[in-house]
Amino acid sequence: MRTRLRNARRRAGMTQSDIALELNVSRSYYSQIECGVKNPSFRIALAIKMALHETEDSLFDNSEEPLMPGNPYIREFGRKTLAER
Repeated sequence: MRTRLRNARRRAGMTQSDIALELNVSRSYYSQIECGVKNPSFRIALAIKMALHETEDSLFDNSEEPLMPGNPYIREFGRKTLAER
């Protein structure tokens, strides 16, 4: 889902385990952030940006990318959010 985040991590030459260790979170939790299941807190988001040496604020922007199927709060291809129903 968050291709920007995944691509930034890969550009930095890091695995999910590497960045999770640096952030002091579990790899599973980081994976859920990268997949769009979880939204990081401001502190974690800032730490991710610093760990990846990223300055772009749109790293966590999901406006162009659909979340995992079944999440009623985010627009997917052809589906409406709860507010639009």
